[in-house]
Amino acid sequence: MTVDEEILEEVTKRVHRQIYDRYGKSDYVTLRALIRRFMEFNPRADPLEIDWLGHYDPSLTYDELLESFKRAYPMYRWDRPREPNEEEFEEMRRQKVEQVLAELDDEAIEILRRKLLASKSEEVAQKEEKEARQETVKPRGLVITLQTLSKFQYLDEYRQLIEAWNVADVDEATATRAKERLIDALQRGERGIVQSLDDPLTEALSFIVAKVICLAINDDWLLKRWALAEASRIERQMLAEDEETFRELIRRTKLDAEPSEIEGYDYKVPLADYLTAARNLLRNPEWRLVNRTVHRGYVHLTKAELARLARERIAEAFARFEGVRPKINLLPDVLREAAEDTLKELIRVRSRYVETTETTSEDWPPCMKAIRARISEASHAELFSITAFMINRGYSKEDILAMLQERPDFDEKIARYQIEHIAGERGSRIKYKPPSCQTMKAHGLCIEDGKLCPKGIRNPLQYSKTKPRPGPREGGDEEQAWRGGGDTRTRPEPDHPTRSGWSRPGWVMKVTPLTRRDTTVAGWGE
Repeated sequence: MTVDEEILEEVTKRVHRQIYDRYGKSDYVTLRALIRRFMEFNPRADPLEIDWLGHYDPSLTYDELLESFKRAYPMYRWDRPREPNEEEFEEMRRQKVEQVLAELDDEAIEILRRKLLASKSEEVAQKEEKEARQETVKPRGLVITLQTLSKFQYLDEYRQLIEAWNVADVDEATATRAKERLIDALQRGERGIVQSLDDPLTEALSFIVAKVICLAINDDWLLKRWALAEASRIERQMLAEDEETFRELIRRTKLDAEPSEIEGYDYKVPLADYLTAARNLLRNPEWRLVNRTVHRGYVHLTKAELARLARERIAEAFARFEGVRPKINLLPDVLREAAEDTLKELIRVRSRYVETTETTSEDWPPCMKAIRARISEASHAELFSITAFMINRGYSKEDILAMLQERPDFDEKIARYQIEHIAGERGSRIKYKPPSCQTMKAHGLCIEDGKLCPKGIRNPLQYSKTKPRPGPREGGDEEQAWRGGGDTRTRPEPDHPTRSGWSRPGWVMKVTPLTRRDTTVAGWGE
């Protein structure tokens, strides 16, 4: 039953204020879920007929509150009507038949008997057809087959498969497919490798062969980009599975996910699991706890968000390696050729971005040098800051692209668009400046609290190693902000919502002035 969202919101806000006034606290999410449940199962009833305030107890859980309201208002429906099981249904049907037969005369019963005999053979045929269809129904839940292992290589069963296989036995088809996987990873990145299921065995073995080639080339960026592309493929394939299979695949990533009881979410994971799995995502505001729904030690997520968390764990596992890296010249001939072709493609991809100037110089402030040093793992806030800084220092788009291509999730089309937006060539046509020193400090991006910079500078653009800037002029922070030296608040461009990864738009920020008293810095994400 569809619920009128406007009425739901109005009733929830009114009751929420009443509860808050009495107890000083109220769980808005739980209250809204209770009221929605009532309205859904009782569409003709007025939700304000319920004394929500009188029976609400903020110390109770959702299930306990639901039981309390069930006892107080048994005349209303609080649960979906239970469907009768097969045995109950047959009993109901038997009773109905007996009732009808008792009302028939002998002639009517004889006519009914002949019709039943005539339809008996047809009923038998239909039953046989139904049984045949059931035999061909795809089983639900995770079934370990060779095709499964060709798609989900993080499973323990895949490790058992490759333990019985020797890299010296690789054939040309497997080596060729491994090379295709690596070239896909170089060209597609976070968009994921294109799956091929024509030959499940070749697809399964080519995965580990691709990793052997990565290790032989001995390029960490290539290994991380390949791991990211494979994990993105698995994320996409997870979401295409039925619900039981999906839950089992998630469990195999060591994420303890349970169904969520909060409307709008599909799953919940323990807070500790979330923080561990999302540690690389926490740089993006949408993944920070302050922007998540956390209830009783669990973080509530949609199905897609849970798959995204699983992708992080899988990519990390794929990129992990301990031991001696193989040498290209010691590989079998068929693998050595694949490795050499992959290396050529790697060089070609990277050679598209040639640095025409030094990436950093003595005129760069410490904060920008630090961001440059960790550019492959920089957050959206850091990417915006260093891009705006380089644009205002006169670096070309090609210079910036040459730096950004070090990121495993680099996508030239998206990165170029974002650079042009910050440079004022797209969108609002405003050329953005990097955040002020005060904003950089608020985001933890300032180095040693500015002790390494000349006194008086208010923006990284004012930094000069040989010519320290003078102290602040009169006029206050607001005047300085309009002159380019004041504090700034960073907000995402409305038509470019922040998302994780460099294969999607997400790090264009809008800059507006702040006054000295307005020191609350807005988030870099949604």
